[in-house]
Amino acid sequence: VGVMIVIDRSGSMNETDSYGDVMLEAAKAGASSCLSALSERDYVGIKTLDDVQASILPMTPRTQVVVKAGEMEDHTTITIGNALVQSR
Repeated sequence: VGVMIVIDRSGSMNETDSYGDVMLEAAKAGASSCLSALSERDYVGIKTLDDVQASILPMTPRTQVVVKAGEMEDHTTITIGNALVQSR
C-alpha cells in the first residue's frame, strides 16, 4: 500500500472543530495514527498545503520511517502531533 498524507496548513486549520480541538493538531494526530497503522510492506509520503504545496517526505518505504516521541539525532525529522517522523 502507498499512502500520501496531505496536511492542510492554511489559516482556517488554526480554528477549533466541533469537539473543541484545533483542526491542525487533529490532522497531525490522524497522520501519526495512520503512520502507526502501516505495515513494513507499505510506503508513505507527507505533503503540506497552504498557499503552496510542499513535499515534506517523498514516498518512502515504511521500514525507513521511524515514528517516536522525544529527541532525534541528526536525521530529517518532521513533527506530527506529539510524534516525530524520522527518515533514515
